Amino acid sequence: MNIVLADSHPIVRCGLKAMLAMAGGINVVADVDSGDAANTAIALHRPDILVIEVGELPAVRSVKDTAVIVFTTRDDEHAIRSAIQAGVRGYILKTADDTDIVRAIRSVAAGELIFGRPVAARLAGVFQPIEQPFATLTSRQRQVADLVAGGLGNNAIATRLGLTPKTVRNHISQILTTLGLPTRAELRRVAS
Repeated sequence: MNIVLADSHPIVRCGLKAMLAMAGGINVVADVDSGDAANTAIALHRPDILVIEVGELPAVRSVKDTAVIVFTTRDDEHAIRSAIQAGVRGYILKTADDTDIVRAIRSVAAGELIFGRPVAARLAGVFQPIEQPFATLTSRQRQVADLVAGGLGNNAIATRLGLTPKTVRNHISQILTTLGLPTRAELRRVAS
């Protein structure tokens, strides 16, 4: 497989290139110092994979036929989220050992998404489970949301819970605000 390395630090590129040469089957066709230079190298060499620092991602957002792996020191939520939104296939920290780096490159070449262990642990904090926002509702609001999900109207919910229809409307309004949902239909979809 052919790879382009893009990192502003020559020592990083040199070390990666030497390590990958020893791994076998991985050919570094270019090592460059910026995202713009990476675009030129990609157009020239048509590599399978681009390994790039997260700060250079904006320059290569238009890359289509080359899988992108971020190789970085940054494990903050913003960097990870930006990389995922840019469509990267892998996110590896520079603290990873050589076997993990080679395995990640081979896995991405095989079509997998790869995130190093520390990054995977951070992803748990980036993506909330769907049920978690409901934990912020009161028990009465959860009852109302469950009945909305079941398809009941305000009058039926009021009768079932011993409330007035106006109180039910108030609960639904508060639920929509708390969960950041635009409509009752969206609440029904999310709650079911």
